[in-house]
Amino acid sequence: MLPETLGVVGLDALGRSVAWRATRRGGKRVIGYALHPRNGVTSVKTGAVTELVSDVRRTARAAQLVLVSAAPLRSMELLERLAPLLAERGVYCTDVASVKAAMVMKAASLGLTGSFAGSYVQGKIDDTGLTGVQPGHLEGAIAYVTALPGGDPAAREVADFWKRAVGVEPVMLDAEVLDQVLAWTTHLPRLVAMTLVTALARQGPKGMTLGEKALAATALALDGADELVQVLLLNREAVLQALKGVGTELEALRTAVSRGDEGAIGIWLERARSWRSRFTS
Repeated sequence: MLPETLGVVGLDALGRSVAWRATRRGGKRVIGYALHPRNGVTSVKTGAVTELVSDVRRTARAAQLVLVSAAPLRSMELLERLAPLLAERGVYCTDVASVKAAMVMKAASLGLTGSFAGSYVQGKIDDTGLTGVQPGHLEGAIAYVTALPGGDPAAREVADFWKRAVGVEPVMLDAEVLDQVLAWTTHLPRLVAMTLVTALARQGPKGMTLGEKALAATALALDGADELVQVLLLNREAVLQALKGVGTELEALRTAVSRGDEGAIGIWLERARSWRSRFTS
């Protein structure tokens, strides 16, 4: 769908990027609700939204589609507040939290089968300060869309919104499968970076400085931890499976090194290099 009026709840880097692209692709009205006031002011100044509201429910009263961009638990809270109006008016809604099965279950419990589908955007979203929304943001991105049980029509509308209103290619995916993908490709890299930082801090040589490679490998540890705590609890089984997989590989390497097995070490390292090289342009 191509909504004449879009509601964006949560004007973080992703919310602003979606709003900004929608206005530049012909959106006549983009109503923003800011979880943090300064984000709202900047969104208006940069033209990402056409207006701000102080009551989140006003987005559902006016829009044909509402996008919620917030951490998982906050997204669920906001969805609960919006649900009566979404159902009453037949307004479509999606979220972009990095946990999907839990969001889908929450939406289903609120009776939103006919209007809600979960989303997760994979692409360039670089929050370089409050004015960090640039034309290239989300260029070439993918929007994974997950349907509620019996909610395929709503999922198709949400997928069409991503393609036509935002210019992002949609991919339909089961919520449980997407949670597994996110556990391995989004949450696990952050956990590995934090594990390395913790090991360096607790067990590394005293008084050391971090070289370029260590700084690069631990950059993800700088991301906020509050949302990650929610993710680890809401997507627990998939995250545990990913952590087990990393542990298995580290143990294989540790065993090869402890045995002085040059061949096994070489195979392990080359396998990693070769697989990663597939993603280098």
